[in-house]
Amino acid sequence: MTYFDQFNSELDERVKAEDLTDETRTRYVNTRERLSKFIKEKYQRDDLYLDEIDVRFARRFRLFICTNYSCKNNTAQKYVQKLKTVITDAWGNSFLVSDKLIRHKLKYDHTDRTCLTWVELKRIMHKKFSTQRLERVRDFFVFSCFTGLAYGDIKNLTTKNFELKNDGHEWIDKNRNKTKIKAQILFSEIPYLIIDKYENERIGDYLLPIRSNQKTNEYLKEIATLCKVNKNLTSHVARHTFATTVTLTEGVPLESISKMLGHTNTVTTQIYAKIVNEKLRKDASKWNKKMVGIEDEFNLKNQ
Repeated sequence: MTYFDQFNSELDERVKAEDLTDETRTRYVNTRERLSKFIKEKYQRDDLYLDEIDVRFARRFRLFICTNYSCKNNTAQKYVQKLKTVITDAWGNSFLVSDKLIRHKLKYDHTDRTCLTWVELKRIMHKKFSTQRLERVRDFFVFSCFTGLAYGDIKNLTTKNFELKNDGHEWIDKNRNKTKIKAQILFSEIPYLIIDKYENERIGDYLLPIRSNQKTNEYLKEIATLCKVNKNLTSHVARHTFATTVTLTEGVPLESISKMLGHTNTVTTQIYAKIVNEKLRKDASKWNKKMVGIEDEFNLKNQ
């Protein structure tokens, strides 16, 4: 725990230097907190030596997270991954003779990426909420659905991220907080309307007064219930919805979607932009129209 504290202190410095997002730092802080509780409960100690952290420890920690925090395997594995990073860092700095977790493979369950259909998205867009907090979160969620920007990117979006290009349109031209890869997105009317709506609430150059990600996801659960959307609604579902429903099903090529999302290649994009039934129907319909008349080339009567 002493080394973890030292590691997190370095993360604080990286956040100040804008080399790391505060969201990433918070994940390590939360891991440290839960790791401390795990050690006290399972080992009846306040701390352990670094060389006591082995594969069995990592497996028990994953189970502890699943059991005590109602987490599924994939979420729990992310905590183990943070632990692995810290142990590898300690080994790299010669505090360990060997990294006992280097061979520990994180096994994630395959899950389908949740996204909204046009019907579900429009239901949320049309909904009139009785509280301002839900209306605001809905607006920012819809903003993400039509830009593909993740929570952290929207939170840090400023007036400097817009560029008027030769086509006469404004584009969002921004490095993603998470990867530092540039995302290029044509700015459509709906995001414009949302930015104008909150113009008087701006703090400095930041365009949208967005809440914490935790609160945003909490309120999105309420929105899903009120809008009768039977899906686990989170801020990242908006990014999936942009990739799948708003762009891919409307005929935008995967290569272009990849540029909009700030991916380095289309392999990553394919995880988000899964082929949905609506896209399949549209493509099949276009293909079927092209086949009209081809039956004349196949004269069954003379066979």
